[in-house]
Amino acid sequence: MQSYLVTAGFDHIVGKAVFPDNSHNSKWGAHDGYVLDYHLNDLNKTEQPFFSTLLTLSTHEPFEVPIQTPFNDITEPELFKKSAWYTDKCLETYFNQASKQDWFSNTIFVLMADHGHRLPLKRDYYDP
Repeated sequence: MQSYLVTAGFDHIVGKAVFPDNSHNSKWGAHDGYVLDYHLNDLNKTEQPFFSTLLTLSTHEPFEVPIQTPFNDITEPELFKKSAWYTDKCLETYFNQASKQDWFSNTIFVLMADHGHRLPLKRDYYDP
């Protein structure tokens, strides 16, 4: 991923090394809440105008999250829903905080998935 971002012209890349070990989601890196907090603080120090990209990861297996959610079953579809709920909650907090920043009114936010997922409906890989 870093090679892709460097080749694409990104000049400020933050990786999991900046986050304390207790913020990490197993092998992938830091939980979304920590990443979104860091991103918000980083944007507040960034000269405007800016272009910034953020990749979340809590909805990747093993679907571990650092808070209690309404989903407590240990089945894979419920764990996926748990992780999606957590990411949504983190995004809510992020946007509530971002809306108070000077740069917010001149900022366009684009949220998109990098791919679909077979969960929580257990779809086959070839389903549209």
